[in-house]
Amino acid sequence: MSTFLPAWVLTTRLAQTSSQMQVHVVHKARKPGTCQKCGFEIRPGYPYRWAKGRYTAKKVRCLDPKCYFRNSDLASSDKVSRSWLAQETAEDAIAAWDGQDTDDLDQILTVCAEEIREVAEEYRESAENIRASFQDSPTADECDEKADSLEEWADAMDSPDFEDKDETPPTSCLVSALCS
Repeated sequence: MSTFLPAWVLTTRLAQTSSQMQVHVVHKARKPGTCQKCGFEIRPGYPYRWAKGRYTAKKVRCLDPKCYFRNSDLASSDKVSRSWLAQETAEDAIAAWDGQDTDDLDQILTVCAEEIREVAEEYRESAENIRASFQDSPTADECDEKADSLEEWADAMDSPDFEDKDETPPTSCLVSALCS
């Protein structure tokens, strides 16, 4: 069944969760713009992606796969964005890892765990500030739960056992371990 709307009106929903912005694809730009990641000039008629949060500026990207929005770009909270960024940085480093020296992998996970712990500490501070003002608050409890889960995640990254090279899980397993 065909649609009667012009191509530039049609947008495609690519990703949306409760804490993320919705990504749209415009098939034909009406006015010029620039990719905010690579600097590519988006001329009228060129396709592009864009995302905008409730209280954020519109983000524009070209359709190059390297410029695709990552979860850290789409998060609505600074703390959530930093958590995603730590994970994405670790994923990129693991993907570039030569597979030889497990000390390199250990360092990658340690750096990620440190960043996750910093975010967890910010959640703890938020919970303390909320309790100082509002006594018992479900929001403070929620911040504590987020901090606990982030610390558990960081602890899991700090204690990998890579003594036997033959039993080192493939990179994809390590990346999926970061996601859980």
